[in-house]
Amino acid sequence: MWKNPQLIAKIREYVYNGGGFVGVGEPAAVDSQGAYFQLSDVLGVEREMSFSLSTDKYFHTPLDKHFITADLSDLTQLNLGEMVDDVYALNANTEILECSNGEVHIAANQYGKGRSVYFSGLPYSFENTLLLIRS
Repeated sequence: MWKNPQLIAKIREYVYNGGGFVGVGEPAAVDSQGAYFQLSDVLGVEREMSFSLSTDKYFHTPLDKHFITADLSDLTQLNLGEMVDDVYALNANTEILECSNGEVHIAANQYGKGRSVYFSGLPYSFENTLLLIRS
């Protein structure tokens, strides 16, 4: 399914024109054309698969306040379940909402007129439902 370039192009167009996209785990993940997440430009994050070790990575501290996480009192207690390793921000404009050990777990990104949100993992819980609704 994710090797379908027309589908990837339609999702990009939808978000660019004002739509929203939420990716969990490994969204649109297939190793192709030098990228693992085929929607990495939309999500603002990519997964390191040992092909881009020489590329500068944007590891920075998470934002203190963001409307997606505004209702949560303690992000350190957030249960993101089984998380994907080695996810990094593609550029300095990617809003990091939660990260640890240089790995991004929650990120938001502006893409054209639209927005996307990436979650490394998102098992069902009351707090995670709030995050998803805000996204």
